[in-house]
Amino acid sequence: MAVSNIDSDKRLTIDLPQNIDQAYAREAFAAILYYNGVLSEKQARSMIGKSRREFQEEIIPKFGLSMVGGTEEDVAIEREACQRMS
Repeated sequence: MAVSNIDSDKRLTIDLPQNIDQAYAREAFAAILYYNGVLSEKQARSMIGKSRREFQEEIIPKFGLSMVGGTEEDVAIEREACQRMS
């Protein structure tokens, strides 16, 4: 898997089993690095060629992650805000 859509001189090559799709692996890698604070959202999106909306609504949830990060308190605040809006 080579990361090619990001302004960098670093490349990563991984030998994947035949049943793992390269695009899926790239998306997982970008999502995890973003979620763990290693990459900015823009860097992660650039790695996989996705728009902000696609990244937030498709990629992050695809891997069981949430744009709402942090503590249980953060999640409770977001949940309350959503309930007020509905």
